[in-house]
Amino acid sequence: MPSTLQLLRPSQWLKNLFVFAPLFFGKHLLETTPFLNTLMMTLAFCMASSSVYCFNDTIDLEADKKHPKKRSRPLASGAITLATAKRMIVVCLIVAYSLLFVLYSWMGKVWIFAPVTIYLLINIAYSIKLKQYAIVDIFIIAVGFVLRVVAGGFAADVWVSHWIMIMTFLLTLFLALTKRVGEIIQQDDLRASLSGYNLNFSYVSMSILASVTIVCYILYTLDDTVILHTGTPYLYTTTIWVIGGLLRYLQLIMVNRKNDAPDIMVVRDRGLAFCFLGWVSCYAIFLYLK
Repeated sequence: MPSTLQLLRPSQWLKNLFVFAPLFFGKHLLETTPFLNTLMMTLAFCMASSSVYCFNDTIDLEADKKHPKKRSRPLASGAITLATAKRMIVVCLIVAYSLLFVLYSWMGKVWIFAPVTIYLLINIAYSIKLKQYAIVDIFIIAVGFVLRVVAGGFAADVWVSHWIMIMTFLLTLFLALTKRVGEIIQQDDLRASLSGYNLNFSYVSMSILASVTIVCYILYTLDDTVILHTGTPYLYTTTIWVIGGLLRYLQLIMVNRKNDAPDIMVVRDRGLAFCFLGWVSCYAIFLYLK
């Protein structure tokens, strides 16, 4: 892969599929206009997030050069110059806001710019200073995913349940915490915020977050407004997949000491993949094939 493309970290663009959550949950996934609008917003988030990765790499350049893994990144290794990285930031931002302007021309709603702009501002603050503080760092990561969901709701012009935003925050906070666990186990990361974490604290926090997420999901499936919007009272039956997936994830982290990224775990572990595909399939059947 070319160094310039590596700098953008396209593998991380999968995170931006959260933008499609309102479209899926709102039963509009098969409608052309909402789908195209959401796709445009997703692409804008891909460019915005890539600009953040480039900016973060420029801030962490000296630290990355000393890191056993991060020193192979394009900027830290010298494959990309600092000037080129800065130009890439500008290009990504221009493309992101160009896509948003196109979306604005289609929809005529100025708040379409808000989620991406807020995402950029909080991540600039994160890269410069806030990532040094334990708990604050994972909260900012989780808020970034909530902004993706909000952006998807704006783009598709669909109702987004407050339960969806709460669960997105809790789940991504849980996953961000598991990443810190991996860094603690590996003991090769120079991240300043790691001094505020240890395995006992992280394991207890993960258990709490997993429990609260399950309770919120059950309440979501039983909420009268959600039942009215989805048109089915049987969503609660999908809870088994959520519980199974979270328990399996906890098992991989706490028992098997796995420390891969969440998206890699879902692909590599059959149990997680089975729970995820089972949940998606059942949910899709209830929403689109009933």
